[in-house]
Amino acid sequence: MCRILGYFGNQNLSKDVIERATQNQIFGGPDQQSYIFGDGWGLGNNRLAIQGLDGGKQPFSLRKTYAVYNGEIYNHKELKKHLATKGYSISDDCDGSVILPMYELYGDTFVEHLDGMFIIAIVDESKEQKLLLCSDNCSMKSVYYYLDEKTDTLFFASELSALFEFPILKNIRQNAINEYLIGRSIWHNNTFFEKIYCVGPNTLLKKTKQGLLEKQTYQSKLVVNFTSMNLVDTGDFLRELLEKEVHQMLQADVPICLVTSGGLDSSLLTALASKYNNRLECFNIAYEGNWPSDERHFAKEVADYCGIKYNQVLIKESEFPSILDQTIKHLGQPNSAPHSLSTYALFKAVHEAGFKVAMTGEGADEFFGGYDRFRKATFDVDHNWLKKYFDVMCATTLEIRNSVYSNSYTNFLKKQSSILENASKKINRSAITKNSRLKALLEFDQSERFTSYILRRVDHLSMAHAVEVRIPFCQPKISSLYKALPDNYLLDKTNVKKVIYQAARSLLPESIINRPKQPFTLPITAMLNEKHILFQIMHDTLTSQSFINRGFFDHTVIQKLMSRQIKEPNNQVADILWSVMILEMWLKKSDNSFKL
Repeated sequence: MCRILGYFGNQNLSKDVIERATQNQIFGGPDQQSYIFGDGWGLGNNRLAIQGLDGGKQPFSLRKTYAVYNGEIYNHKELKKHLATKGYSISDDCDGSVILPMYELYGDTFVEHLDGMFIIAIVDESKEQKLLLCSDNCSMKSVYYYLDEKTDTLFFASELSALFEFPILKNIRQNAINEYLIGRSIWHNNTFFEKIYCVGPNTLLKKTKQGLLEKQTYQSKLVVNFTSMNLVDTGDFLRELLEKEVHQMLQADVPICLVTSGGLDSSLLTALASKYNNRLECFNIAYEGNWPSDERHFAKEVADYCGIKYNQVLIKESEFPSILDQTIKHLGQPNSAPHSLSTYALFKAVHEAGFKVAMTGEGADEFFGGYDRFRKATFDVDHNWLKKYFDVMCATTLEIRNSVYSNSYTNFLKKQSSILENASKKINRSAITKNSRLKALLEFDQSERFTSYILRRVDHLSMAHAVEVRIPFCQPKISSLYKALPDNYLLDKTNVKKVIYQAARSLLPESIINRPKQPFTLPITAMLNEKHILFQIMHDTLTSQSFINRGFFDHTVIQKLMSRQIKEPNNQVADILWSVMILEMWLKKSDNSFKL
């Protein structure tokens, strides 16, 4: 697990530039920093040593090919055996040591054989000079890139703060304000900045010295062969798949722990992991005091039931200002998920307890239909069902969102294409093609929202503390299963992610199986109250002169919403106020002069 960076094209940068960029992401890879340079290119690496601690030095090299990489290749032992039959001898225990032999053997399609999470950068000087950036099936690891068209040079880095050390432009897009308030983050592979993109899921990005920048997608060969069976047998099938994934993810040369929220998904992973290691520890985050949606007693029950050590992390209200500041800094872009604060504090505690690896339950809801909005939209007979779906998924409703914009920004948006209109067309087309509204919604969520809103957040806030997160539900075999399942194995008019509940029945107590589903989040509706510190931060931020001067929002409407939140706390009002506050706090850090 590492942070990576580099450049490729017609520019030669000094070592000082690479070193500064590397220092800007050293928190994610403090164990070793290394570089390699060629004519018009350079690669850098910040290592977080997880596998093969004595080896694994990057950049890797093999016969005029060079690579740096971030992630874990879980099937590296199998691949080494396969490579041995092809004449390769690999003595290094590091999982990344298979990358260049596999690339030499299979070319660009080598990535189809990798089981894991990764972002890989390969410079190939053996035939044509090219750079290849490869991502896993979900884009669990972050890399941002920028193409300087004047010098025809591509720059990339795991962290935006590192990317900005390269000679690139840092221009915030005005459109991004609206996109953010719609999506809670910037969807798909876009960012807040002009010409800066993320490498998305299943992607091969190629750059040659001849000016060609080509983006392709690939399909992993690691998919399940599912044949029709009843729900009970399908639950058993999923549980066996998950158990294999969890077992291989428990392999590491450093301590590994679990994040157990008390919800179904993380509880199932906790139960599966405890079968292989009874010395495991799990961590749960909660807030000092009595707050809505507190799950700590469920998490403790799961830990006791599975016989593993339980660690309770409590955030004090006095800690919120510093946590909020650090969370915004490490995310690099605005993300309005309130529990980003919880995620940052949780992995800080994991690191301080001596762990470098944690296993989490992200992805189950996105692949197996776990959100109630999927259920409601699937069976909604109203012609306006997509608007209602987006009103739940977005930071707030269309009406509230439009009401907070200034007249000038509203007029600006009228001249831009509507991302919600485009999204609606995409979902409707997909629903017709698949003959399934549910599958269209799931596919859209995975391609547009999941990576940017959830996985970027988990990656940046865990690596802020040098903690690698392993995510079983995002593995290719698991994520491929949902496509083969009939819709009624995922949800019906009453229940969501039915097959996961079925898989968990033999492993967890009924109190966990039958408990109401609730989100893992910071209870901001209750916390944005005059008595609490977060309200004061919000009030000071949204009445500041810098916020008013930007010109994007109608500050009179914002003040009315704050007054409304005091008198009648409301989820949708709290969401929009929180989202705008996060945006303004980020802008102050990123570009305090940015305005309409």
